[in-house]
Amino acid sequence: MSAPTADRNRGGLMLGGALVLLLPGFFVDGFHDPFASSKILLAFGLGVPAAALLMPRPGRDDPLSAWRRLLAFAPALAIASTLKGPGFAFPIIMASVGWILLEIGAAHGADGARTRRLVSLLGASTIPVLLLGLLRRHAGWFEFIPDRLDVSLSSTIGNSLELAEFAAPVAILSLLLPASGRPWGWALVASSTALVALSESRAGALALVAGLVVTGLLLARRPERAPRTTGQVALGVAIGAVALALLVAPDRARSVLDTEHPTNAVRIGLWQAAVDLWQDEPLFGCGAGRFEASISPFRDPAEWQISGFGVIVEEPHQEVLWMLAEGGLLGLAVIVGALWIVCRTSKQVASSATPGRRHLAAVSVGGLAAFTIMACVRAPLHHPAGILPAAVTIGLLAGAAPGRPMRAPLRWLCIALLLAGTFAAWRHLVADRHVHVARWAKVRANDKLKDTDLRGMVEELVTCKNALDSLAEHGPHTATQAWRAALVGRELVTLRQLMSTEPMRAALTARGVAGPETWLPSRERVSGFLDATILRNPHHPLANLERARTALEDGDVGQARGLLEDQRTFRSLPWPSVLELKGHVALRLGTDPATVGAWLEEPGDPTTVEFDDRTAAAQAFSDGDDALALRHALRQLGRWRWDEHTLRLIADTTYRSFGPDSEERKFGDHAVARSRLLFAPEAQRAGNARMAATHIRIALRKDPNLLDAVVLAARFARDSGDDQALEGHLKTLADAGIPESRIERLLR
Repeated sequence: MSAPTADRNRGGLMLGGALVLLLPGFFVDGFHDPFASSKILLAFGLGVPAAALLMPRPGRDDPLSAWRRLLAFAPALAIASTLKGPGFAFPIIMASVGWILLEIGAAHGADGARTRRLVSLLGASTIPVLLLGLLRRHAGWFEFIPDRLDVSLSSTIGNSLELAEFAAPVAILSLLLPASGRPWGWALVASSTALVALSESRAGALALVAGLVVTGLLLARRPERAPRTTGQVALGVAIGAVALALLVAPDRARSVLDTEHPTNAVRIGLWQAAVDLWQDEPLFGCGAGRFEASISPFRDPAEWQISGFGVIVEEPHQEVLWMLAEGGLLGLAVIVGALWIVCRTSKQVASSATPGRRHLAAVSVGGLAAFTIMACVRAPLHHPAGILPAAVTIGLLAGAAPGRPMRAPLRWLCIALLLAGTFAAWRHLVADRHVHVARWAKVRANDKLKDTDLRGMVEELVTCKNALDSLAEHGPHTATQAWRAALVGRELVTLRQLMSTEPMRAALTARGVAGPETWLPSRERVSGFLDATILRNPHHPLANLERARTALEDGDVGQARGLLEDQRTFRSLPWPSVLELKGHVALRLGTDPATVGAWLEEPGDPTTVEFDDRTAAAQAFSDGDDALALRHALRQLGRWRWDEHTLRLIADTTYRSFGPDSEERKFGDHAVARSRLLFAPEAQRAGNARMAATHIRIALRKDPNLLDAVVLAARFARDSGDDQALEGHLKTLADAGIPESRIERLLR
């Protein structure tokens, strides 16, 4: 090896070692940190140069030659996925992180000293995270970290990261050190094991025990004393851990196999949904990165009921099903190819004449067994720190096995794909950072408002608005980014409307504050984020609910009703927020051309309706809690909009508590109009035309936009032979934009 090449490799080794040591720390408190994306970009800043320096030159021995040939699937997968729609950035980012770590592991695997050094760095990376967790939990420090420590390591890409996804395989891999005659390695094993215990993850504990058993069985048969002793200790620890779990927490230990346990029930429901999604697109899958956008129609209502309405599933907590659902049979081929390479490489290293390499094969198989357990019930491939132990382990195995000469075209393809992944990560993470900046600027603005610091609040809101504008300019890349931006801007739009009134503008000017349009986002901007969310995830329940609420506020009752009735999730699950909005829509049906005739032509079946909310509303009304009574009454109306008792309760509640100009008072007016619309046909059937006309007149007075009342009045006028009144009603319907053919059908 020439001196320049050695220097470059040394630089790559240093950068790679720094990345392995620091990568878990990059994600500490990442979910709550506006600069989390900057940390991940820093990881790419270390990793890409390391991979470039460590990648063999053409003609040199390449330990990752088999893995590079597997990359031939990547362009085909990318092409198939882009045809499905947006969403490919996330998988290519994760693949790029894994690839970087593969290069680092392979560069260390050929030499025993380098291998032990990299494993030491990997084990040492758990120590600061463990100390942070202990100080947080037992000393009361770092209280800004969430209560569950397992989300203190988190990635802005995807879900929060379980500590066990990272720590369990690392604990097994660290057994290489005592097996190689380094007793101090037990300290790193203990640190990683304690981190698994601190996470309180059942899957992590199961993965750790499985890894200890596999590694212990492989090492206990070695003739050398150090690996044999290490294997025996590993088996003893595994047996002791199982016995301790059954003794101290038997219910939690047995819950691992309990299919009725809430967590297990959710997992099983998601797995079935993932299988159904794959069966819908068996060849190419739904497209890489599009699981979140495609899974909602396949989710089991029982699972969704347990998870909660606001839970958006980003992955199925089962990595094989994830790749199968997104990649179809092509993704399955990638999995099979990867397993074949790992098995072949492990066998080659295990049959090596060098004892150190045989020890490496044993702990690597155990570490990958632990990773496999985690991959069956968690999402380690969705987080860079979750990919870290598996990718490094596979790289170490590859580096210890014989390779093939590197070919120039393959090297250039690898460089191009790595650069593409880096570019995708940069675009995604910059957009993610805009979301974080906007969210936290809004939080700080609220704090300034509590301190009556108006100028400080405005300055923070300017920062928030600029971040949202930058995000809109470059475009959010995922439905999650767009939805979070919409949530940030939703309340600010209401504030802008309030601040745009003349009295408020005058008050702001008197204090030297510019108009609200300079420091608050526009409604169009926030609506654009909402549209982007639905574009990227048409089944996003929260975004569709917000779009329905916005449409109702704009008077487009038909669009609101369509959104609530077209979504399968809204029809199959009685979510309180959905039922409440359906109640709002029920009060407004027939006030626009899209829903005219809805009350008159669509009778329901009252035998299928439960009246739990009606009972709760009546009790709340008796207790004087009108706000609660109104919520329950609206939910009941969302189930059965012809419920006369509920309509009367809404009117009584709003008239008792709310002023004549309040928005809630309008609910009472709508309810009175609806109830009169129910009474009018009954009066006509009883032969009391005067009473029927009175009901219609009161309905129109309470709700002048109620076109259904006009239709009913036109019917009565036609039946009574009042041509003049009929002509007036027909003109009213025509002026409202109802087609003549539709009017004729309504009057039949």
